[in-house]
Amino acid sequence: MAGTGSPDPDGPGARRRRASWPGRLLGRAAALLNAIGSVGIFLLMCLICLDVAGRYFFAAPIMGVTEIAEISIVAIVFFQLADTLARDRVARADIVVNVLRDRRPRLAGLVDAFAALCGVALMLLIDYGTIPNMINDYRNGYYVGTVGLFTFPSWPIKAAIALGATLAAVQLLAMAVQALGSAMRPDSEPRT
Repeated sequence: MAGTGSPDPDGPGARRRRASWPGRLLGRAAALLNAIGSVGIFLLMCLICLDVAGRYFFAAPIMGVTEIAEISIVAIVFFQLADTLARDRVARADIVVNVLRDRRPRLAGLVDAFAALCGVALMLLIDYGTIPNMINDYRNGYYVGTVGLFTFPSWPIKAAIALGATLAAVQLLAMAVQALGSAMRPDSEPRT
């Protein structure tokens, strides 16, 4: 009955209460990186608007806006990836899996777990390629941009990619464990 004040046992609040402390910590870390990415989007939009206004009204563009946009978009994507996964907001084609969820829920759970584990492997490959390059860039003082106009060290962007990919890998691993758990549950019988 609506309006009785009793929470829905299967609602989002119930899921939050049942989450373990590692799950809550993962959720908070993903939400924090998502918030940082959102602030980055806002600041980038402000910078682009200031650049356009400077070009139009004063014929004086802000130097480095193109480079800042190029490097910050990559960092923003990786900062927001784990939270996007946690909230199930990733665009995907899951028509077949949805049919399986109705007819063969255990098989659908296994497919979901396999897909999540493939995502973990991809994120670990990204880390494998990014972390050594980040260390090398830091040691050698590499930068992006044009000398005399705008330069920025390249290692912070690679650190953002590595951090975002690592957190996304942990989130995907948690999703794989959850999918395997639902596939192994005895109440995961096919519906008739």
